Amino acid sequence: MPTGMSRSWSTRPAGGPESRGATVDISISLPMRAYSDEELADLYARCLGVYYAPVNEDYGLVPYEAFLSEKPVVTTTDAGGPLDIVHDRETGLVVAPNVEELARACVWLRDHNDEARTLGRAGRDIARAVTWDSCIDRLLAAVA
Repeated sequence: MPTGMSRSWSTRPAGGPESRGATVDISISLPMRAYSDEELADLYARCLGVYYAPVNEDYGLVPYEAFLSEKPVVTTTDAGGPLDIVHDRETGLVVAPNVEELARACVWLRDHNDEARTLGRAGRDIARAVTWDSCIDRLLAAVA
């Protein structure tokens, strides 16, 4: 059973001549274990954005949790269900499913904090609209 998740890569950021030849090293490490609600809230609060590209899962609540924490979601063009609410440069970043594009998305979040916050706030508005009351209203409207 895995005890942690770790991924490292390097990428060249997009930019002018000053970035030519420059690389950015990114390393992500997170122990694989159950997290309490308080720990999850703290992780969401401290991150720049949330990566979510599910495999063998249609949807998931991760984008909604990220949005309620006002964080943009980074996902891939083949992610399936999350693409219903994660829209490129509106509520997050949608990139090709490869390491280089994911690294560029992480660099963009780091270099564009204000715009990333704007994406997260747009996602928050979507997530706040998802309530049991709105679900019941839609179901009742469908059978009326």
